[in-house]
Amino acid sequence: MNRVLPLVILSSLCLAQKPAPVQLELMTYPEVYSAIHEQGKTTVLIFNGGTEQRGPHAVLGGHTFIARSVADEIARKLGNALVAPVLPFSPTDAFVKPSTIFLKPATTISATTASFIFVYNSVDTLMVPGH
Repeated sequence: MNRVLPLVILSSLCLAQKPAPVQLELMTYPEVYSAIHEQGKTTVLIFNGGTEQRGPHAVLGGHTFIARSVADEIARKLGNALVAPVLPFSPTDAFVKPSTIFLKPATTISATTASFIFVYNSVDTLMVPGH
């Protein structure tokens, strides 16, 4: 009995598989290439998070952390999507409080579109506000 239990535990650990990464920043170039050209990933999700004041109780990057988690879940549920690094700034034309990192919406769209069309021209991109 003492020898069987460690073998059962070891075998269950070996059979447990870690899900394939969907976040581009956690993948190598060969993994990204394989995901797009061999595994049928046809979409890259581009989320905006935000670095801004959310009250004295919360860290400034809360929206970015939430967006990263939600983006991962959505990509996995879609099955054909990868997640670009979450953009840590808020697109806004409104008045911003001190400590907010923001870009004008037009600047955000231009910069994001230009960089992702160049890098991922074989997939569709979808910008999602995480705010």
